Amino acid sequence: MAEDTGGDTLRSLASEMLARLQGTCTSREECVITDQEEMIRTAIAYGVPVAGRRPEDVARAITGVIIADYLPDQ
Repeated sequence: MAEDTGGDTLRSLASEMLARLQGTCTSREECVITDQEEMIRTAIAYGVPVAGRRPEDVARAITGVIIADYLPDQ
């Protein structure tokens, strides 16, 4: 049996987190945004569209882009 490497674990965790991001926020704790201006700057830096989107959707998209960096190209 092959030994699990740290990279495999990280990719597995990233895949699971990305799948969870596809849903909607189910509680206030999952959607807390403390600094909208910083979030917008971060979105722009990562190429995430902001116009016309709810802050929760922008935050979810930023997180998705960051997590996707840890997944193998598909």
